[in-house]
Amino acid sequence: NRRLFVKGIESNRTHHLSLVQEGEGFLNALFFRDYLRANEEERLAYEGLKKELELKYGDDRKEYTSEKTDFIRRIVGLRR
Repeated sequence: NRRLFVKGIESNRTHHLSLVQEGEGFLNALFFRDYLRANEEERLAYEGLKKELELKYGDDRKEYTSEKTDFIRRIVGLRR
């Protein structure tokens, strides 16, 4: 239900485009986006987490993404 497109090579990716099929995943993605737009403290926390994970995992996209999961699930869980 999701596709990821990237531009650039592993060590120098410049763009990430994530597409989700309309449905629950799409609604969760919109909620997450809108929640961060409306809550500066959470937005800054997410920004800090992403910067920390970038330093920790570098080009290991799988681990980088995995480590963001709990944060994202916590926010999306507010939608319920």
